[in-house]
Amino acid sequence: MKKFPRGLGIAAALGGASAAGSSVSMAWYAAGIVADGLKVTGIPDETLDVGIVDVTSDQIVLDVPELPDRVPDQRAHLGLRWSTGYGHVGPATVIAGRRETRPFALFEGDKPQVGDAVAVLEPFMYPRDPADVGIAFEQVSYPGPLGELAGWHVKGSPTWIVMVHGLGATPAEFIRVLDALRGEGHSALVVTYRNDEDAPRTADSIIRAGQDEFADIAAAVDFAKANGAQKIVLFGSSMGGAISLAYTMHAPENVAALILEAPAASVRDIVSLRSGEALPSGGRFAGALLKLTLRFIGLRTGIDLNGVDYIARAGELGLPILLIHGTADAAVPFPVGERLYRIRPDLVEFHRIEGGGHVRAWNLDREWYSATLRRFLRRVT
Repeated sequence: MKKFPRGLGIAAALGGASAAGSSVSMAWYAAGIVADGLKVTGIPDETLDVGIVDVTSDQIVLDVPELPDRVPDQRAHLGLRWSTGYGHVGPATVIAGRRETRPFALFEGDKPQVGDAVAVLEPFMYPRDPADVGIAFEQVSYPGPLGELAGWHVKGSPTWIVMVHGLGATPAEFIRVLDALRGEGHSALVVTYRNDEDAPRTADSIIRAGQDEFADIAAAVDFAKANGAQKIVLFGSSMGGAISLAYTMHAPENVAALILEAPAASVRDIVSLRSGEALPSGGRFAGALLKLTLRFIGLRTGIDLNGVDYIARAGELGLPILLIHGTADAAVPFPVGERLYRIRPDLVEFHRIEGGGHVRAWNLDREWYSATLRRFLRRVT
């Protein structure tokens, strides 16, 4: 998921809107920042620009800005992209101010150079497609409601895992998952949806938390069923979790189980939890101001906040759910996932990742992650 809700923008909105002097103008401005955060720009936001301070064949020193995910990511395995190559870095072994010393392995291309102005840290670990981890796949396409959609298809059993990436991310988000499930034998379809690169675009480029995007998942499920799928497991990450929940509530008969990591399960809850980060008191928007902001978000985005509140609608669910969420998530706050679990403990197998950042469970412990996914899938399929 991109900088919604990390750039849910309420923090920036408060700084700019406080001068406007009225609750109405503050709420309208804040709602506009949220709307901007829901727009797909074509530039992935799950990245962090860093500087190269020192590098050897197996170690690198990075200059890392003080941003919300920095501390959780100090324990994570991450990808590192620069202009002439790609590499992997391990958890920080030394932290001195902004500088982090990490294990380093070159994945492809030329080694980064000291003094390179900018490299990019990213959680997805692999730069292109499933071939990066030696998994055979085919690029497929199928008709969607707005035009042709594309996906990666890994052939396997009649159980298909349909994988839906987050806002501002790409299908490459799921290369980690395909690697974690290697040898399990299931088919996989890693999908795109409206406003993705090379996918049909809407006039405003806004992602509406599954309200509209569920129809693109319906097209993917139709493709899977037409190609032999007998059982569908939806795997949604971040905003992809919201979209997966939306489709499941629309066509529950087509889904056997859900896997959700840091799902954006309630825009209303996310806005409420993130709304006051820039307030000097550290408090949140409250009462009338929060209600007005939420109303304006609906007006500025066309989102029905009740319809995309999948926590409030959790009574409509009736299938097994594996839910993974990090307690230090700077994008979708941990209480969002926890609330979904607390409302439906009869359905949800919940895993709290202590100190984990946004969609970082694999990056913190890939062996645990793989074992957890495999155990759940064996139970539900």
